[in-house]
Amino acid sequence: MSAIPEPPYSLDTAKRILSQTFPGKAPNFPTPAIFHSQSVEDYINSELDFSRFRKTSSSLFWAGLPGNISPLNKHVALRRQIIAAEQTDLHLVWGGGVVYIKPLPPFLLNHSFFAKTIIPPRAGVDRVCNPRIIPSEVYNAARWMLLSYAKLIRHPSDLLIARQSGLLAGVEIEEEITWPNWVAFASEILENVCFEEFEGRFWYGDLRLDRLNIIFRFRLGLLRGFFLNYERYGSFFSTNFKWVAISFLYVSVVLSAMQVGLAGVEVEQSEDTKRDMAVVSFWFAVFCMALVIFVLVLLALTFLGLFVWNYWKTRHFEGGMRVKQMKYRS
Repeated sequence: MSAIPEPPYSLDTAKRILSQTFPGKAPNFPTPAIFHSQSVEDYINSELDFSRFRKTSSSLFWAGLPGNISPLNKHVALRRQIIAAEQTDLHLVWGGGVVYIKPLPPFLLNHSFFAKTIIPPRAGVDRVCNPRIIPSEVYNAARWMLLSYAKLIRHPSDLLIARQSGLLAGVEIEEEITWPNWVAFASEILENVCFEEFEGRFWYGDLRLDRLNIIFRFRLGLLRGFFLNYERYGSFFSTNFKWVAISFLYVSVVLSAMQVGLAGVEVEQSEDTKRDMAVVSFWFAVFCMALVIFVLVLLALTFLGLFVWNYWKTRHFEGGMRVKQMKYRS
């Protein structure tokens, strides 16, 4: 009989991060939150809900790379604003100059609560204190969430950024996390959890928001896509339809060139000087039209080349990760 799985960190390490009981609550109860009419189980399920990715997991390679989670300092270096988003499936989604990160749920750091509530019972094993109410996907989400934070906070500067961005606000109810304590905790997570054991959303790291919107629109037929981060229609159209303005610009240039060319043809039978001017105008108009076409073709070929190269690199990288996954599972 296989052993019951344990949290990916020890009790001693957990005590260095956060007290294992919460003030005013029974032991092993999650940090106080606004439950409304939710049960504890429903609350846990909602806090670790990535179900929106189930039907699009095979297309997520368009939006990100397997296992690619950038540390917080890199997001800052790329001038992305770190947004503490409580919507769970926005975790590690970036776009429009921002990156959305879900604050670390403190109940994930409670060793006893993790073992008794989040870990699903084995088949055929009846737990009186925990009937089968937490699905295995929630258990995978909990382990992946811990792994993501171990990769997000890799340097002392990352820990400072996490505090300033409110990503550890719930954890710091007890006390401030020190860097040595975090190193010990994150090291255990990295030793016990790896990307090769995951599938679907948890197989990937950072995801691009604009590509996620395209995937959800075309795969699921959702007009709003995955997430609309616009407060006005004007912002939406100005961001997504810049190509319309560029197209009109090109068309106006072509039309102006054609008008010059036609004017040159009309006066072509005039006096010698006017005829020479008309010939020059006509060929200059042809040159302008050819230049516009050349630029459009060049941009199209450049985009196609980059697209094919990125696609090949993504598939090649994912193939290598799949090989590692097969070795890990064997």
